[in-house]
Amino acid sequence: MAVLKVWQVNTMERSSSDDHVDTIIYKVDGTDEATSKTFRTTGAVTLERPESLPSDFIPYASIDAATAMSWVKGALGSDLVASIESSIDANIADLINPKTLTGRPFDYD
Repeated sequence: MAVLKVWQVNTMERSSSDDHVDTIIYKVDGTDEATSKTFRTTGAVTLERPESLPSDFIPYASIDAATAMSWVKGALGSDLVASIESSIDANIADLINPKTLTGRPFDYD
């Protein structure tokens, strides 16, 4: 089972006074390539505000998707990123081979 995982930024919350991004809300979509079964998870990270904006501060309008996602994954840490991706794999596996089934073997007249 090969699951393609796509990380994306849903939105960012920033300070109106200096454009510092305080929170990034993200999603991760997983799709099993063989069955097209999908699973999505979402989350948010809070970015620490420095005492003063550093010299490498990126203005809000100049932030690209790759930079924002690097902040998300950096804030989560590699262990949590791996855990999120493993959870997606497990949930898709459950969709492909469910442990429980629902329904009834009869109809009402």
